[in-house]
Amino acid sequence: MNLRNAAGIVLLVAAAGASYWWSRPPPAAPATQGGDGAELPGYYMKGAGIIGTDEQGRVALQIHADSLAEVPGEERLAFDGVRIDYTPAHEAPWSISASHATAPRDTSHFDFEGDVDLRSVPTDGSKPWQVLTAAMHFQPHESQVTTEGEVEIRIGDWRFTGVRLRALLNAKKLELESVHGLLSH
Repeated sequence: MNLRNAAGIVLLVAAAGASYWWSRPPPAAPATQGGDGAELPGYYMKGAGIIGTDEQGRVALQIHADSLAEVPGEERLAFDGVRIDYTPAHEAPWSISASHATAPRDTSHFDFEGDVDLRSVPTDGSKPWQVLTAAMHFQPHESQVTTEGEVEIRIGDWRFTGVRLRALLNAKKLELESVHGLLSH
C-alpha cells in the first residue's frame, strides 16, 4: 500500500463521518405543554380505569376517566371526565361524576370540581338520592363526602338547597348548615 492509497482511504472515512454528522437530526428540545414552560405529566392515559379494594379485598372503587395524568413533582393524579362507582361494604352503591378531580397517588381522597353529581344506586327499589354541586371532597375509607359551597339535593319529588354538606354514604345520612326545601307529591 502506498501513501496515495492510504490518503484516499483516510479521505473517504472522513467524508463518510462528515456526511453522517451533518445528516443526523438535531437533538429534540425538552417537551413542554401549552408553550407555558410547564412539564408534561410523568404519565398520561386516555380512557383510564382503576379498581380499588377495601380491607377485606372487595371491590370498593371503580374509577373511570376520559383522561388521567400524573401531576409532575406532586405525587398527585389529575382526572378529566371522571366517574367513580363506590360500593361501601354491605351498603347500596353510589356514583360520583365530575368534570375534573385530583387525588394523591394512593387515592385516599378525591377533590372533585365542575358539575359534581353524587347519586345513590338503590338496590331495594327505593328512590335514589342525588346531590349536585360545584366542588366536593370524597374520603372513601370514611365513606364521607363534604362540600363548602351550595348544594342541591333531590330525593324523589323532594328538592332541597343548602350550604356546606357533610354526608355519610354508608349510613345514608346528610347534614346541611342551612336548608331551603320544596316538598311535593
